[in-house]
Amino acid sequence: MSEPQNHGKSPLFSHLVVSLFEPLTKNLTHLSAITQKKPQVLKGQIIERFINQWRKTVGDDIYPAFRLVMPDKDKERDMYGLKEKNLGRIILKTLSISPVSPEAQAIKNWKQNSKATAGDFSNICYDIIQKREVITSFGDMTIEDVNNLLNQLSTESVFDKQLEVFQELYNRMNAEELRWIIRIVLRYVHLGATEKTIFNYWHPDAVALFNVTSSLKRVCYELFDSNYRLPNSQQEVSLMSCFVPQLASYQKKSYDDIIKLMPREFYIEEKFDGERIQLHMSGYGSHFKFWSRKAKDYTYLYGSSYNDTKGSLTKYLKDAFNSKVSNIILDGEMVAWDTDDQVIVPFGSLKASANEKTNTGKEKPMYCVFDILFLNNVSLVRYSLQERRKALNIVLKSLPGFIQIVPVKMATGKQDITQSLQKVIQDASEGIIVKDPRARYIVSQRSDSWIKVKPEYTKEFGENLDVCVIGGYYGSGRRGQKLASFLCGLRSEDDQKFPQRFWSFCRVGGGFTSQEYAHIQHITHGKWHKWDPLSPPLKYMELAGQFNDKERPDLWIKPENSVILEIKAAQVRPSDSYRAGLTLRFPRFRKLRDDRSWETALSFREFIKLRQETDAQRAEKQLSFEQHRRKNISTRNKLQIIGAEDSFTTDDKVIDVVNCALFNNFTFYIMSDVQKPRVSKGHLERLIKAHGGQITQFYNECILFTIISDKITFRLNAILPQNPSLIVFKPSWVFDCIENNTIVKIEPGHLLHATIEMREKAAKNVDKYGLSIYQMSKMLETKAALINLPRIKNPINMVEKEIIQQKIIDKLNCSHSAGFIFAGLELYFDRYQIGSKVHSEEELQQYRTNYELWILSCKARFAGAKELTSIEDSAVTHIITPDDPSRIKELRFLISSEAVEAYIS
Repeated sequence: MSEPQNHGKSPLFSHLVVSLFEPLTKNLTHLSAITQKKPQVLKGQIIERFINQWRKTVGDDIYPAFRLVMPDKDKERDMYGLKEKNLGRIILKTLSISPVSPEAQAIKNWKQNSKATAGDFSNICYDIIQKREVITSFGDMTIEDVNNLLNQLSTESVFDKQLEVFQELYNRMNAEELRWIIRIVLRYVHLGATEKTIFNYWHPDAVALFNVTSSLKRVCYELFDSNYRLPNSQQEVSLMSCFVPQLASYQKKSYDDIIKLMPREFYIEEKFDGERIQLHMSGYGSHFKFWSRKAKDYTYLYGSSYNDTKGSLTKYLKDAFNSKVSNIILDGEMVAWDTDDQVIVPFGSLKASANEKTNTGKEKPMYCVFDILFLNNVSLVRYSLQERRKALNIVLKSLPGFIQIVPVKMATGKQDITQSLQKVIQDASEGIIVKDPRARYIVSQRSDSWIKVKPEYTKEFGENLDVCVIGGYYGSGRRGQKLASFLCGLRSEDDQKFPQRFWSFCRVGGGFTSQEYAHIQHITHGKWHKWDPLSPPLKYMELAGQFNDKERPDLWIKPENSVILEIKAAQVRPSDSYRAGLTLRFPRFRKLRDDRSWETALSFREFIKLRQETDAQRAEKQLSFEQHRRKNISTRNKLQIIGAEDSFTTDDKVIDVVNCALFNNFTFYIMSDVQKPRVSKGHLERLIKAHGGQITQFYNECILFTIISDKITFRLNAILPQNPSLIVFKPSWVFDCIENNTIVKIEPGHLLHATIEMREKAAKNVDKYGLSIYQMSKMLETKAALINLPRIKNPINMVEKEIIQQKIIDKLNCSHSAGFIFAGLELYFDRYQIGSKVHSEEELQQYRTNYELWILSCKARFAGAKELTSIEDSAVTHIITPDDPSRIKELRFLISSEAVEAYIS
């Protein structure tokens, strides 16, 4: 890995503070209102400007800056071993402040401080340092100087040596700079912009490379050229670099759905109740690395080599690997193994069993391997699972109690899934994994090639949900003065300003044992805050209600200090009491997820995707039921009596001909209900999904989908200024496509908002009266067109004009033309038979109606239809009548009595 070169000097650390840190953490709401740009857009411009300025004035090596901007992603620098307590001691000593002074008490009790800075250690220190600054202006320390001192600090564990580093920082920096140094040492800079956002402005492939390496240094060194594209081979896993593993599908699947996604033969593996661990080995066992799913290094627990006597596992693995294996990467689950009973024990025992110093019992860690990703300098992620399993069985041998290859069962159908699931239930295991043997390994993604099946899946909504505790409620009686239930939230992952913000989702109080209550209380002790309705913690959570007051907890907790609960529930229901707009019915605690953090808790977007899968399955079942029901109905032509105002009017309307693949290539974003006729947003979504379309609940300008709205909503008003070329369709386009059983051409009436070019294109699909050229016009549309037609002052000579018009049609003799859309139809126009004199307004209205029907009949005959003079004629295919309920009732009776097979339109 070659290091890019800089042509300029290292900038001052103050430049980083002024040009990046401070602008990103300021409230950009006011500037957003002035510039009409969203805060995240403004932050992007700040990041982009800093990167461009660095390239221009400094060079291509931005790693010195990025390791200060994202200190938690910098794996090259050792941990400082300093938390708030020890760091506070160093600061007090540096400033020569007495340990019993008010300032020392403020630092010691930084979480309970009554000031606005409470809970922010760096701001409390800033207030104290500012009164004792050695220099008031920005100092002369460069970014390079700061990195050198931080490297020194990370290698020192002696208090006096650490004090020397901070003394130099204090002598050469002002309070503002020191505030950011404290945040960097604590590895919590929190700029209001995620690393993904910063990476994307650095290079298009930066996120992909970081996912497979977890190396900030490699991202900076290998992708300094923005025109360079990372080869596919380098977007794979590499030895001794932690990657984000593939995850099983986080969706509810029926057995039939699982079978559809799998080949004729597929794998079934047992899912263990342990911790996901990746093992890296090199130098024929001279070096080992163990990383968790969250990239936490557990090498100190399990061992760094065969000769590491302090580790609890590697010293037993020498005979497990083939002698020809020089390096390897394995993916598996670390579990706690009971050596006496020869069984896997619950997950909570794993860490204790791995600690050689404290564990004197019968439980030991055992590594259950289910995949191999790298072998002797060759990446295997592009090979199929079947081929990877063959390689795994050749190079690795199971050693009972230490390392085990997870056995697979070859399956062919639902019966195999049922039997496997029943077996793991009997063995008190967590579930099974169904895998596609043809599939390659997909780094950092959930994939349907791996599908989890747990016992709860078959009876409950979705799989168990991992939610974050954001609040607590006091109980009564024996639970008085104790937290008896917890408010849980869904992560709002699209909130760039407050990435830790959660939306209230449900309240959980059932399923806990007294030991579990005590354990949660122990973990969160001293981290709870009293709820202040005048100052709700909007940075961390958002409740429902205009004043953020629905389901208000007694206490609240920051997500970073909280716990993740795995819960299950009977079903999901709408609720205006929770910010998510949904909540769980009968939620119940299942277990505490010590292996998860707030960053990996269930997000609102993930939950909506999970719910969409459930709704789609329900719609599919309903559709199957309707199709089965229709098969039992007589196939004779059904008489439909539809008034002139006919349209898609109710949620219960059923389309006779269903094309389940109609919208296969479309993803829809529905923004509102249909106002007239009234159709709910939910029903419209179900209708689209029943015809093969996909639904999304999130607008993303980078993704192409069809936007449907019946009106200009508040959300649409917010989107349009940034996307003037956006095309928004009315629901009528969806209805027309379904009624015609095809994707119809776009007409002006289908468009709520569109570009001039699109409107011009749509205008070519209607005639000069606004009626469709390609599809049947509805009576409502025809009436609207007739209103704008020029009126004939003397309608008495209608017969003469009708004859003239008929002669014109006969003379043209071109019924074969594609424009004759009514060819083959025989129509009866229901005109009133009245006298030649006009005696009343009612009779005059009848004349007008006759005139409108005459105009309509001319147009129909011109388009190829034949007009019949008797309603009793057996050849009648359609009856055209005004919108008169009483007349329609008469015609209905007449048709039923005469058994006339026709449509009234």
